[in-house]
Amino acid sequence: MPVNAVSAPLRPAQAVHQASAAGFGELLSKAIESVNQQEWEAQRLSLALAAGEVDDIHTVTIAVRKAELALDLTLAVRNKVIDAYQEIMRMQV
Repeated sequence: MPVNAVSAPLRPAQAVHQASAAGFGELLSKAIESVNQQEWEAQRLSLALAAGEVDDIHTVTIAVRKAELALDLTLAVRNKVIDAYQEIMRMQV
């Protein structure tokens, strides 16, 4: 078997590893920005409803609930990351 055939499958894995290491921060940043955007949209719709500019309360309720769920998911992920970090710090080398 040629050397290139053996090493070829490793290149995509190495590329994925390098991309995921650099991309995780970017992915996390985009996710937090998305949660922030949903929070702003829910607040905007709530204020518009209070001002009488929005007649459909269902749209406002759905936007607020989406923002709540996104924030809850973000907090759950953050808590899991902190737990994993603490577990790693307790490991003996």
